[in-house]
Amino acid sequence: MMNITLIMSTARSAVIELEDGGRYFTKKPYRICLNGKEYGGTDRTITNLFDLKPETRYLAEIYDGETLEGSLEFTTDYEYVTLDVRKFGAKGDGVSDDTHFIQAAIMACPKYSRVLIPAGTYRITSLFLKSNLRLELAEGAELKAFTDRSKFVTMPPSIESYDETDEYFLGTWEGNPLPMYAAIISGYQAKNVIIYGAGTINGNASKEDWWNNPKVMRGAFRPRLFHINNCKDVTLQGITVCNSPSWTLHPFFSKNLRFIGITIKNPSDSPNTDGLDPESCKNVDILGVRFSLVFLFIDL
Repeated sequence: MMNITLIMSTARSAVIELEDGGRYFTKKPYRICLNGKEYGGTDRTITNLFDLKPETRYLAEIYDGETLEGSLEFTTDYEYVTLDVRKFGAKGDGVSDDTHFIQAAIMACPKYSRVLIPAGTYRITSLFLKSNLRLELAEGAELKAFTDRSKFVTMPPSIESYDETDEYFLGTWEGNPLPMYAAIISGYQAKNVIIYGAGTINGNASKEDWWNNPKVMRGAFRPRLFHINNCKDVTLQGITVCNSPSWTLHPFFSKNLRFIGITIKNPSDSPNTDGLDPESCKNVDILGVRFSLVFLFIDL
């Protein structure tokens, strides 16, 4: 029998590891059944399970054809409420600016709850995380960033403390305290955050904007796609991130971080779009992450 391990679970998702001797891919494709019903197939050692129900006990069975290779039982977490961003005014039509509507849902979300971004294309600038947040990007959901610099907040490099004995660092560029535009997804002093789902965060960068003269500071330095500063207990699970303006995932002076079963995609000639740069961080787990260079630009 194959060993199957539960890596993590939320109220709506889980991650299991299939130990058949493969590394990123399993040695053969498998079928997954949940509570006796066909769920789908997998060829990944780190496999995401989505669309689960809160406080529900699941039996996951893994089959090679009709042969049972292994099983695992787990129970999903409690959930209080779901806040659907469309009920806050988000359009998801690929044109309207949905930033404030999604941010309002994030700020209104109580503990043990989730903010749901259903299928659709949501144009945004920067979203700011808060503690105890569960943010789900459903299958078919895309957060697609604007590229107009005038829409972005500038994060100053450092602010001196009142007693002049310390500094609070915000903006950073390649290890130096310099002004930067806020990331597409930004977090400051936040804890216990999970961003998960089968959806996509698209930085929407191209040589027409962020990748044009990339080393020149124009107003401020280019934003990251995901940047957290002095955060802890933060997880990214399952999502795809692509076309980052600069560094893609940049945790800074943060700890207890997990990047699980995600996909990172940037064109092969995109400048400084490093996949994952944990800077001065502690306890960083990277499991089943795919770093992919796209050789042709997607139609934006």
